[in-house]
Amino acid sequence: MRSESACGCGLVLGLIALLVTATRHMTAKIAGHVNEAVRSTLFYAIHVEAILALVCLLGLMWGDGGVVQRSRRTCFPVPPAVLAALQAGSSLDHFQNIIEGDSSYCVRCCVWRRTSEGKPTSSCRRVFLRDNGSEYNFHHCSVCQRCVSNFDHHCGVFGRCIAGVGLTGNMGFFIGIILLGLAGGLTCFASVFLGLIYQEDGFLLSVIMLAYFTPMILDAAYVDQGSMLWPELLDETCARRARDLPHALPKPQRLERLAIGRVTFEDLVCPVPQVRVEQMKDEVLQLREERDVPCKKYLWSSCKIGTFFERFRYKKAFRHAMEYGKNFRSGTSSSAENTRLMQAHEGVTGEAASLRQELKAVLEERALLRSSIDALKAGNAQLQHSVRGLETSLATVRGDLEQRINKHGAMEEHIASLRKQLESVLAEKVKAEGLISSQHVEILSLHKLRDEFLAEKANGQALVQKLEASEAELSRSKKDKAALDQLVSSLHVDCAQMRTQRDSALAEVPHLKSSIQQQDVLMKDLESQVTALQQQLQSSKDTSGRVDQQAKHLVFALERSREDGARHEQAALALRVERTRLLEALERLRRGKAQQREIQISQEDGSGSG
Repeated sequence: MRSESACGCGLVLGLIALLVTATRHMTAKIAGHVNEAVRSTLFYAIHVEAILALVCLLGLMWGDGGVVQRSRRTCFPVPPAVLAALQAGSSLDHFQNIIEGDSSYCVRCCVWRRTSEGKPTSSCRRVFLRDNGSEYNFHHCSVCQRCVSNFDHHCGVFGRCIAGVGLTGNMGFFIGIILLGLAGGLTCFASVFLGLIYQEDGFLLSVIMLAYFTPMILDAAYVDQGSMLWPELLDETCARRARDLPHALPKPQRLERLAIGRVTFEDLVCPVPQVRVEQMKDEVLQLREERDVPCKKYLWSSCKIGTFFERFRYKKAFRHAMEYGKNFRSGTSSSAENTRLMQAHEGVTGEAASLRQELKAVLEERALLRSSIDALKAGNAQLQHSVRGLETSLATVRGDLEQRINKHGAMEEHIASLRKQLESVLAEKVKAEGLISSQHVEILSLHKLRDEFLAEKANGQALVQKLEASEAELSRSKKDKAALDQLVSSLHVDCAQMRTQRDSALAEVPHLKSSIQQQDVLMKDLESQVTALQQQLQSSKDTSGRVDQQAKHLVFALERSREDGARHEQAALALRVERTRLLEALERLRRGKAQQREIQISQEDGSGSG
């Protein structure tokens, strides 16, 4: 339905843009050739029609179409049979609509359709339910899958259910957008016609265009408005004929024929044609109810057949009523005319029978498809059960495999730790041998490191002194800056005083111009001094900025030197610890060698004494 709505909105907006653009262009071309009132009327008419068409489009898209909304009142209570089927998980396709008093329960969208909510009127289209002969102005749309009150038809262009009585619901917007489309087309046609007239050889072209497009416009208006205007026109005309014509059949006989479904030509043109019209409407809506049952692949063809059949019946009934009324008044009713009308009625009845046969075939095919679907569902349930068993066995196997993998991983980790311990022992052995041989080299390197550390420490102290000097210079520059600021402010005050004195001297004593000139010179000197002082202040600011940057660099260098010193101290401490450890190892080796020598000496002494 979204694609249908998008298509309808695009069609309406495209037509509005096309018609407005063409009309504006043609009204601009005919300016000065036709009466200004005609041109203004066409210009403003197309814009008003475009605005009204947009309003009707918005009303169709977002207006209330009479859909029965879901609420606690409409959804509850659920009928026991439907509730049992839903709890059992079975389908509701074989259920019929449940009727209780003045309300009916739709088993397709599961809502109660109450007559108090449908706003029934005498002129609205009603759905005739064959269960107990009661009438409700509700219909279940097979496309939207919702129940709609005062249902007329489902529009495949706008993707909305058109419902309402007269101009209520969205019926007014639907009729309005069609009438505005015709009015806009006629307005554009008139502007194009006038524009072509005032071109060279335009009159002949306009006549040809008028002769070509007028039948098309009239035919489009007839086709578009037929489904909406024929029923009302038929009702009104038949009612007028019923008032004019005498009673041909008694009322009980007519009601009996209507009840058993045997309607003849005399019943169609009898003084109560409204009954026949209502029966035709009920039959058409019953066909729509039966049309909603088939599969989706027969939906479009069934919809087109039902719409064509409905229009055909309306037009045939109206023509038959009009012709019979004329013949009845003139008294010239002929048997040939009656035979022709009877044949037309039999043709319509044959078409209805063929449609019912097609619907029965579709229902049988749907039953076969449903049985195959049930078989597939059963097979699917068995497969799901087997899959669940396989999943449980797979889960157990996966658990055992994970346990074995964890055990194997723990064993590998233990082996890796043992290998690392062995490698560390071997590395310690090699390191001890290397340390014993390189003890003197390390001692020399320690001395070098100590000398470097002392040099770095001296550099750090020098940097600290430089930093302190820079801080003192910075504080002094700040003091100079404050003094310069005070001097500048005092100079500004002096300048203001001198200007006031100059103004007073000019106002009071004209002959003091020479002194004022001297004061001007003095003022210029003072201003030059102020400028020089400002430049000095700026230079002092620059120097202070540079000093700040140098101080920051020095602080950064001091911190880095401190970090280097800390690292060197840590390295020296580590070297001292390593040296003590090496000395202890060396002492142990010496003791071991001494013991070995003593053992060798004792062995030699023992061998000598032996």
